[in-house]
Amino acid sequence: MACAPDMYRDSVIETLQFPDVEKRTPPFLNAGDWTVSPITASLEGSTMCILCQREYELLSTMDAFHQHLLEDHQLIIHDPHLICDLQRYIEYWRERFSREDYMHICTIHRKSDTDVQYRLDSSLDEDCQIREYLQRKRLDAVLAVQQEERDDTSLSRSCLFCRESFTGNRADLFNHMAFNHSFNVGQPDNIVFANEFLDLLERTLENLQCLYCEKIFRDKTALKDHMRKKQHRRLNPNNKGFDRFYIINYLEAGKDWQTVQAEKDVVIRSTDSGDEESWDDWEADFHTNLVCLFCKHSASMVEDLLGHMVHMHHFDLQKFRQENALNFYDQIKLVNFIRRSVHQSICVCCHQRFENVDCLSEHLATHSDQMAGSLDRKKWDESQFLFPTFENDALLCSLEDVTDDEEEETTKPHQDTTNGVPILAEDQHNLRDSILVQERDILKTLIDNR
Repeated sequence: MACAPDMYRDSVIETLQFPDVEKRTPPFLNAGDWTVSPITASLEGSTMCILCQREYELLSTMDAFHQHLLEDHQLIIHDPHLICDLQRYIEYWRERFSREDYMHICTIHRKSDTDVQYRLDSSLDEDCQIREYLQRKRLDAVLAVQQEERDDTSLSRSCLFCRESFTGNRADLFNHMAFNHSFNVGQPDNIVFANEFLDLLERTLENLQCLYCEKIFRDKTALKDHMRKKQHRRLNPNNKGFDRFYIINYLEAGKDWQTVQAEKDVVIRSTDSGDEESWDDWEADFHTNLVCLFCKHSASMVEDLLGHMVHMHHFDLQKFRQENALNFYDQIKLVNFIRRSVHQSICVCCHQRFENVDCLSEHLATHSDQMAGSLDRKKWDESQFLFPTFENDALLCSLEDVTDDEEEETTKPHQDTTNGVPILAEDQHNLRDSILVQERDILKTLIDNR
């Protein structure tokens, strides 16, 4: 229900704050026990599509699954091979999309006016959190298995190259093969899933196959002579099949041991040695929270947010800037005007006031085709809108990213539409004596005296 239009009722005299984006464990992923399988990477069994009832065996029909998502739902999962537990990832989004339309959540990739694709990728804060959470859970589970194997003293196995048997800790067997048979697989403490690892090595040798070059021989004597003469009593570092047995390959999604070792370590020396922080509770937030001008949708990339506003609200900020020749300060005024109007439940087109933001959102849909053309410059092009409506409005900091890199614009005089006085570019840096500072001082005085 609309109220009488009153543009400046309940005026905002100090900056607001967008709510902080809380990083929490996705509740749907938190249920159940975590088990780790180094062989199948938790892809066994049938998996239901994110958006329909069709089921797939991901181990054998992974390509068909992604082709179905693209052709039937126009949905793309970016870098699925980097997702630690794809089944849980799919389960999360299936439950999430049952509560909210995936077209309102996913990143929009528009190939043409009729060809639109929706992407789940790490540019979405929620998707990034899920991927990071699954990565941490897998690493925690693998480290737990590794610690159990380090402490385990129930091993009972024979050497792969002689008849000597070993009981107790796995390290004794690996050290024996390294020193007595020159078969070095690395430090035992760096190995995980040791029993599966030894089983695989044993099966390979029983099949008369060389561990390094993978050639097959007619008998054990020929295999032993080959491995001894060719110095093939070692693992091929390019064989990815052994990567799952080394803890280094679980540290970061998408990076194997070769990538990790190629990275240079940077040592940062602290200047304050008296106050050390605990790393256990430290979690960096590298994601910028860009909030839509017309709804609560947020994105970490400015391109994604602009695409959302075009697709969902029919407002193209870049096009509006170009058609109206807006400079950087004009864009700031426009954004802050829209922020304040939406916060006060006032339509930016007809300036009608509504009971709440939800009612306003329904009304704005009626302006979808005339949104840009209905924005009256006389309403938003005022110096008061140079001050942010929301103090932590990351979109204001990103406006430079959507501004054309035209250096000649800085040398042309432009018109200050607030008071009609031409201002040359070389004069713009001197703001200390401007009316903006005076208004800021007045505003501060009003706030302090409230």
